[in-house]
Amino acid sequence: MTFQSRSLLCCQTLVNGEELLVSTTHLESCKPNTQYRIEQLQTLFSILNDHSQALVMGDFNFVPEWQEGTHIDTKYKDLFKHAGSLPVHYTHLPKSERLDRMLLKSCTMSPTSDYHPVGLTPCKSYTGQSVLSKDGVIRSLSDHLGIIAVVKCG
Repeated sequence: MTFQSRSLLCCQTLVNGEELLVSTTHLESCKPNTQYRIEQLQTLFSILNDHSQALVMGDFNFVPEWQEGTHIDTKYKDLFKHAGSLPVHYTHLPKSERLDRMLLKSCTMSPTSDYHPVGLTPCKSYTGQSVLSKDGVIRSLSDHLGIIAVVKCG
C-alpha cells in the first residue's frame, strides 16, 4: 500500500500453456519517498518471487538513475532497454522522465524491439496541438504515456 492507498494488482494467466503472472503497480510518488519506494520494491519482488514467469508494469515514480533503480531484481529485463528506435525516451510528460516500467522475468519469453509509447497524439478536442505545450496544459488522457510492448514466446 501507499500513502494514497495504491497497491499491487496481479492476474495469473496462461501464455502458450505456461503460467505468467501479470501485475501492475503505482509506487509512492515524490522524491522524498525514496526509502518507501525501496521498501515497496522489496515487497513487490518478494511477492513475485513465487512465480517463475512474471511481468510487472506501472508507474514506478523514479528514473532509472535514482537510488531505487539499484533495487530492481536482476532477474527482470526492462523491456525499454530492448526497444528499437523510439519517437521519445520518456513516459512522464511534464518533466520528460521515464517513470514507468515494464519488467519481464521469464525463461521462455523474451523482449523484442517492438516497444512503443502511446499517447503522443492529443485528445480529439486538441487536434493539431502538441500533447504538452508551452502553456503547461496536458492534452492527453494522462500526464504519463502508455506503453505497448511485444514479447516473443518460445
